[in-house]
Amino acid sequence: MAEQALSWAASEVRDRAYRAGRWRLATLSSNECAIFCGAWDCAPYPADPVYLLDFLHSYSVGRFTLDNLLFDLVPSEPHGCRL
Repeated sequence: MAEQALSWAASEVRDRAYRAGRWRLATLSSNECAIFCGAWDCAPYPADPVYLLDFLHSYSVGRFTLDNLLFDLVPSEPHGCRL
C-alpha cells in the first residue's frame, strides 16, 4: 500500500506539472483575456479545466475568433446548462 501511495503521489506531481505547462502556453493579452473569460462564463461546456484547455487550444489554432464564437453569449451554470 505504501508503494502505491508513493506512486500515486508521484503521478499527481507529473500530471499537474504537465497541465501547468500547457496552461502557460495560453498567453493572451489583457483585452483577449477579458473577452475570453466572459465567453467562457457563457460557454455551453462543463466548468472543467480540461474543457477550458480545449477551448483555449481551439482559439489558439484559429477554430474560432473572439468576434465569432461558436455559441451565443448566454450565461450558463457550472455544469454547462444555460441559465
